[in-house]
Amino acid sequence: MVDWPDCMAPPGRPGCRVVHLERVDSTNRHAARLAAAGAEHGTLVVADEQFAGRGRRGREWSSPPGRNLAFSLILRPALPDDRVPLLALVAGISLADTIGRRLPEVRVKWPNDVWCRGGKLAGILCEAGAPGPAGRAVIMGIGVNVNSRAEDFAPEIPAVSMARLAGRQFDLPLVLRHLVEGLDRDLEIFSAEGFGGRLLERFRHRCLLTGKRVAIEAGDRTGAGMVVGVDAGGRLLLDDDFGCRRFFAAGEASILSHGGCISAAGR
Repeated sequence: MVDWPDCMAPPGRPGCRVVHLERVDSTNRHAARLAAAGAEHGTLVVADEQFAGRGRRGREWSSPPGRNLAFSLILRPALPDDRVPLLALVAGISLADTIGRRLPEVRVKWPNDVWCRGGKLAGILCEAGAPGPAGRAVIMGIGVNVNSRAEDFAPEIPAVSMARLAGRQFDLPLVLRHLVEGLDRDLEIFSAEGFGGRLLERFRHRCLLTGKRVAIEAGDRTGAGMVVGVDAGGRLLLDDDFGCRRFFAAGEASILSHGGCISAAGR
């Protein structure tokens, strides 16, 4: 059992209350229930083991006991609806920069993954919570492969962990504290400045897809071509094979290799 703290931050800040679960199907589901019952902004739900976590498009994100981080933040942001999807990009660059202090090769993969040396290291899933007595909530779910071993991953999954990359184990509560502190700082920047400016500059610096040929699916829209960057609205900019500049606000991007594609699926 991991010895998690009861709180990590002052009232009203991310980590102000820590709800610890030994085992849970999904920290996002549990956080959504708490949010609907009126849990305050900044409440953090963290689990020793998550056995049925959800990623984008219904993918599973499970975490074996005591090795990784599976946590969700309850946020009540004063944001217009069209800016809420940008929270996943803010979280992605925040995680990448925090983990990047230990592993400089970390990259953020648009829209919501963190990769390093060809493998997925972390994923983010932001979901709208059901309205409750405290109003609207956004549940920010995060999974980070911290101390996973090679046998924890299916052979077909391109996943890595901090421990495997660094050659040593990490203290889970300490890593969680650093990540939450980084998220607190970057959510404040986002609230004040939007995604442009500092956050966009940092995202562009660590963007995995820039300069790579990708295939992208976004609902009934598809495209293939060279990624030239990300704009202040968080949209991926693609110069397609017909010479047209295209913009994708969301989607599933796969890096194209000579022999096919390398999946880069979101959490």
